[in-house]
Amino acid sequence: MRTTPSNIRQQEFNKTLRGYDTEEVKGYLSGLAEELDEILTENERLRKQLDEAMHKLGEYRKMEKSLQETVVRVQEN
Repeated sequence: MRTTPSNIRQQEFNKTLRGYDTEEVKGYLSGLAEELDEILTENERLRKQLDEAMHKLGEYRKMEKSLQETVVRVQEN
């Protein structure tokens, strides 16, 4: 199962006589979930930015090829 901020927030632990402080655990998990949420948001933003850059690169490569073909034609004449 993939770890998501929602999974972290909803995680439940068994209670024992000498277990961890439940409020401390919940606080830690809440902070962890927020941090993961920020990381996932940033990751998505970077993926979109990369997609845009790759698209522009493809356009520039087409222009470069066209310019190279033009130069070859001019040199042949």
